[in-house]
Amino acid sequence: MAQQIFERAMKGEIFPELRIIDAHCHLGTGHEFYHAPADIDQMIREADSMGVEKLCIAPEAGIECDYKYGNELMLDSIRRYPNRVYGYLCLNPFHEDEIEEMFDTYYPVEQVVGVKIHPSGHRARIDCEGYRKIFQQVEKRGGFVLSHTWGDFDPFCNLTLCEEVMGRFPKVSFILAHSGGTVESVKKAIRLVNAYPNIYLDTCGFDITEHCINELVDQCPFEKIIFGTDFPYHDLRYGMTRILFADLDDSQKAGLLHENFANLLKKNPKK
Repeated sequence: MAQQIFERAMKGEIFPELRIIDAHCHLGTGHEFYHAPADIDQMIREADSMGVEKLCIAPEAGIECDYKYGNELMLDSIRRYPNRVYGYLCLNPFHEDEIEEMFDTYYPVEQVVGVKIHPSGHRARIDCEGYRKIFQQVEKRGGFVLSHTWGDFDPFCNLTLCEEVMGRFPKVSFILAHSGGTVESVKKAIRLVNAYPNIYLDTCGFDITEHCINELVDQCPFEKIIFGTDFPYHDLRYGMTRILFADLDDSQKAGLLHENFANLLKKNPKK
């Protein structure tokens, strides 16, 4: 098993040749718990220190209190770092009459690659009418959806609800953020990614469980595991080292850190 990446990581080296893409990032601060303040300049400096080429961002404001302000923060970040930032369009399902306008405004921007939804943040079930209209737009316009998921106890986006909704939109690719989050939900997420061609997982945020990256690699289609860290909610260094120090060979690490997400983009271009 080739382990040059592990050996180099142990020496503190970074890996620009891997063209690492972090598919799950935020921006700014949230209201639910403290994390260190992070504007886009700070986040890019941190990415540089870890050899991360691109950050895919959904500002905290966009998934909580002010999605219009969040989208403007996203667009400003892209303008300032056009070769370093991908953006997610954030939408509030309670503002159904504005959904199409938001797509018209932001989706033409090349670096906007998809939609980020946070049903828990907006206190809206993923099967509500507003989300249905959002998914219809993605079905029509391309891209994909990154959706928050966390535990059976979550009445807004537990995996039972996610399965019902995502099964109705087989032409829309969905990434289950945090792979379900909790012990039992990660097990359900593994089942879903094996059962549905349009469902993917990401690698961030389920560190509170006994599950590990190797378990996902062993039990899921490898190409459907997407690297993400939840930065700055979670430390970028921690999210990176979970892959760099995993008991995987170098080709698998390279796939997780770049190729899987790059291929997802190719399979889901905007129309």
